[in-house]
Amino acid sequence: MTQLDTDWLPLAELYQIPEQGCLFILVNDDLLLVGREGENVHCFEAKCPHLGYSLELGQVNGDSITCPFHKYRFSLKDGHCRNAICDNLTRYEVKIENQHAFVKFNR
Repeated sequence: MTQLDTDWLPLAELYQIPEQGCLFILVNDDLLLVGREGENVHCFEAKCPHLGYSLELGQVNGDSITCPFHKYRFSLKDGHCRNAICDNLTRYEVKIENQHAFVKFNR
């Protein structure tokens, strides 16, 4: 692995990431929210930007997740808040190599 590759951390194999819904993965003590459309994988910080509460108990409906605390709804494709004036989810870059998803995560 080169110096430039050290920020890329393994997330999961593609088959482990559901196409309907999402997967929560702990990376370096940070909980990430991961969703997929075919071979396109989307990764976000699993915290509602409103007050920082975890989305782990959020309700997934189609391609969105709703914060269980204040009902803000976020797209699992782009992280945009869909039903309120609220910041979007923090998004992380993802790459796919040999059916494995990696996240660019450099905290």
